Amino acid sequence: MERGFFLVLEGIDGSGKTTVAHKLKEKYEKRGKSVLITREPTDYELGKYIRDYLNKVTEQERDPLFEALIFAADRALHIRRRILPHIEKGYLVISDRYFYSSLAYQSINGIDFNWVLEVNKYMLTPNLAVFLDVAPSEAIKRIHHARNVFEKKRFLEKVYNTYLEMVKRGMLIKVNGNKNISEVVEEISLLIDDRWK
Repeated sequence: MERGFFLVLEGIDGSGKTTVAHKLKEKYEKRGKSVLITREPTDYELGKYIRDYLNKVTEQERDPLFEALIFAADRALHIRRRILPHIEKGYLVISDRYFYSSLAYQSINGIDFNWVLEVNKYMLTPNLAVFLDVAPSEAIKRIHHARNVFEKKRFLEKVYNTYLEMVKRGMLIKVNGNKNISEVVEEISLLIDDRWK
């Protein structure tokens, strides 16, 4: 059986990750591939707790150390329960966020970038990790309203700059998320096809 492919889509809130994931799913299913879209935080008990926490926490109450650890714990379950089993069955697994989000979101709040990287060093390395590059000002327009602390513009600007730093380090491949959705999907498809042999 052909081994599957693990794609990660990263970007600030409002960058279009969910839309791109579903368009890629349609494209590859038409080619006869099995596709799984998943996300972080997960829908497991720990992931549900994280979502509830993010919706209730104030900026003053935030604890980036706690956040980095709990996201990593949820991620470990995600890999074991969902990602790996589907890759082994030959699926294209598309994850809306992965450990790059922890690096981007937690490291800007006083937690060392390399420490967050260390916490996640045993996580499965994706075959391709894409950063959908959409500026914070544009992302805010797409969001329409700030649902939680992560969607405030000043915060998103810091997160955005950390993502750009990861692109410079070669951890993520940047794709212009401002282009027409079909162009974005085509560009990512070419990157997948080049690696999924």
